[in-house]
Amino acid sequence: MADALILDCDGVLAITEPAHLGAANAAFEAAGLELRWDEAMFARLVQTAGMRAQCAAYFSRFGWPGGEADNTDLLDRIETAHLKAFREAVRGGQVVLREGAADLVEAAASAGQKIAVCSDDHADAAMACLSLLGLQRASQVSVMVGRSDVSRGKPEPDLYLEAASRLAASPAACLVVDDTASGCAAGVKAGMQVIAAPLVAGANAQAFPGAKSCVSALDAIDPTAY
Repeated sequence: MADALILDCDGVLAITEPAHLGAANAAFEAAGLELRWDEAMFARLVQTAGMRAQCAAYFSRFGWPGGEADNTDLLDRIETAHLKAFREAVRGGQVVLREGAADLVEAAASAGQKIAVCSDDHADAAMACLSLLGLQRASQVSVMVGRSDVSRGKPEPDLYLEAASRLAASPAACLVVDDTASGCAAGVKAGMQVIAAPLVAGANAQAFPGAKSCVSALDAIDPTAY
């Protein structure tokens, strides 16, 4: 049995994409930008992990506001405003737990497994989502790791390796559940056991090379079976 369960936040622990899009547009307004992403644009950008990286990818392609060479301050302002708006969305009920997520956390905790949650965005965004579990279940998650905690995002293994380090668990003894191809690739690169849990029912398992299994429902996962 795996010693630790590591869950991706966005798409596994909670359904966050609509709230992240709304928070992105609120952040642009707060930063004084005449910019608004629609669902089609965000669907393309979400393949890049994290709001900061998504903005960098977008501006690199379509031009930086004002043509500024040093864009660190702009990205900082957008990231801060995005986090604030996302937290408000969570508090406002615009983010919900993915069905089966609470039971999966409970099953792992009952089996004595250590539990971590990783996010492509700031760890504080994941912390806001964690609150949806309720105090008792949330207290069973001992480690939170965000994109700002590591030097490289998915598909590189840094997020998951950092989680394993903080859990004091061997990567080979960790079970990762992620809903994206890049996230699953990160888990495989980290030398962990990986379960792909895409939100799209009937997704092709071949899109997740190296994953032990591909499931559409979290209640199909027995964390003690790996």
